[in-house]
Amino acid sequence: MQLRDVTATLQLETHQEVLSREWEVSQRSRPTGDLSFLRRDYLADICQTIGIPLAALESLESTAKSVAMNPALSALAWHFCHCLCNSSYPRTSIAEWPSLEHILPGASSGFYLLTVLAGIDSLRKKYRQRSIGGIEAQETLASVGRVAIAFHGRNNRWGLSLDNLRWLAIHLRCELFELGRLQFQIGTYRGPARAFRHRHRGTVIGLSEGGLSYRQDGQRNGAGGVKEGVGVWESVLEFKDEGVFGHPITPTGRALADKILLASTEWEQILAPRDKVLHLHIPATGKLDFRECAESFRRSSIFFPRHFPEFDFVAYTCNSWLLDPQLEGLLPPDSNLVRFLSEFYLYPILSAGQEGLRRVFGYVPEDPARAPQDTTLQREMREHLLKGGHWRGAGGFIMRRDLDWGKRVYRRQDLSWLVK
Repeated sequence: MQLRDVTATLQLETHQEVLSREWEVSQRSRPTGDLSFLRRDYLADICQTIGIPLAALESLESTAKSVAMNPALSALAWHFCHCLCNSSYPRTSIAEWPSLEHILPGASSGFYLLTVLAGIDSLRKKYRQRSIGGIEAQETLASVGRVAIAFHGRNNRWGLSLDNLRWLAIHLRCELFELGRLQFQIGTYRGPARAFRHRHRGTVIGLSEGGLSYRQDGQRNGAGGVKEGVGVWESVLEFKDEGVFGHPITPTGRALADKILLASTEWEQILAPRDKVLHLHIPATGKLDFRECAESFRRSSIFFPRHFPEFDFVAYTCNSWLLDPQLEGLLPPDSNLVRFLSEFYLYPILSAGQEGLRRVFGYVPEDPARAPQDTTLQREMREHLLKGGHWRGAGGFIMRRDLDWGKRVYRRQDLSWLVK
């Protein structure tokens, strides 16, 4: 079906440009006849596969019938599914996709959910091609269902948001896997710090990328909503014949204003932009049990070389409020959160800290004095905020070679000879 006919029928002319991306390709790949993912038997099978309760079927089937009866909606549904499953389609464009509330009153989000369910069949084919099955496939597919269940819990209807689609596209592209407590995403490094290793000692040190603004506390200016004008400095990173000249970052995630030179005869770069890495994600599925995390890392070290042998990743990376080093001053050293973050080589990032507050309190409290105090973390974070503190996130890496969960490899390094 021609895009101009679809946009005219659905009154989406203002979205012509974003919908034109991949449109012809998607329509050429569309199967002939009725779309299988709009049938009840398909929906029932997929709901069972990903853990959506069968009670959702009535709502999903109703939306599917509306789509099946409208050729323009059917063409758009297939297009969205194609784009979600296609790694070459930019996920940022998903945020520009139109609402269909004027066509499907109260069911626009259900249309989005249908497009994800449509992509599960393609995902299972990708799994078979890479011989992925068993618990790894089950856990990852169940994580898709959790997103839909969470949406239903918040909105009392079955559907998904555009933000949900951007996240689930990673799953449908066979780029993310849940292995026990943690999720691992195939990707490339894009952090604001580089890593270097001493050729003889094996010591690892991070250097900040150049052109970044830092506060006196060694955090990015603006992190946690705190932007200062006094004492701010800008980082420099220069590669010269004799070595690399820049600002070191301590393993505890603090950038230092004094520059150092890492001599090229003694140091080699081991983590740089576009290097292959596994991005770590921490689903909100309960406590962050330290031993369960160890098992997830162990499984990842076997899973990816077995099923993605071409993906020779060099490190694990993570950006999260759970890596905020301020947690070390609020919680006991043997707490799961402190033990978790101290396994990483941390680096400062620009983070407003809102996600951490939402995850801990369930919302962003305007008045910390009224924030819940049901858990130790809630009480400590509340007290921290009442004292004028702020919350932020941090980034971190674990080089693949250095993975030895529980040994705090980077904290045990002696950097006193290098970082004064």
